[in-house]
Amino acid sequence: MLPAGEVLLGEKLDGIAAAQAEGRIVADFTPMDVVRLVAALTQLWCMTGAARDATEHAARRATIMRAVGRLLRV
Repeated sequence: MLPAGEVLLGEKLDGIAAAQAEGRIVADFTPMDVVRLVAALTQLWCMTGAARDATEHAARRATIMRAVGRLLRV
């Protein structure tokens, strides 16, 4: 991983840990697990091909956002 990527990942992990400590997201997963789970969900979007239009794009994005929200909700 490039140094800039390591810094960015570290910032994300710190932010997730802080959100967990504050009770804003579940603490059932490690911060790295959260990153991996969100990445896996977003990969589903990529596997379905390009969206036909802005409406389909927005619907796919909303689906991922709902899934992440449910996964991490306290």
